Amino acid sequence: MITEFGCGAYRGAQVRGAASFFAVNWFADPPRLRAGTVRDESVQARYLTELLELYRDTGVRGAFVFTFSMPGFPADDDPELDLDTAGFGIVRPGADLASWEPKQAFHAVAKHYAAYKEPR
Repeated sequence: MITEFGCGAYRGAQVRGAASFFAVNWFADPPRLRAGTVRDESVQARYLTELLELYRDTGVRGAFVFTFSMPGFPADDDPELDLDTAGFGIVRPGADLASWEPKQAFHAVAKHYAAYKEPR
């Protein structure tokens, strides 16, 4: 059983994996993404899909993507303030915290499990 795996949604996040959140400078006011952090949702989608396939192919019986939503990493139209880029959520949380918008990773995970039949 794999209990947590994932990465942010930016270029290079697949190398950082669970350390993707370090792309945020929490000491800035307001907190912002570090220079050079460029949103790329395909990175997160590809990373999750590749790991899910690897886990399936090696007989792992269960895997939990982290995480569904990260309201503490809010989305913003200003790319520098778009902390969702560095978060692990597969959905972008809405400002009211009750709404959300699927990211590419959400669709990739859904597609993976929709095609899943039996362990190999």
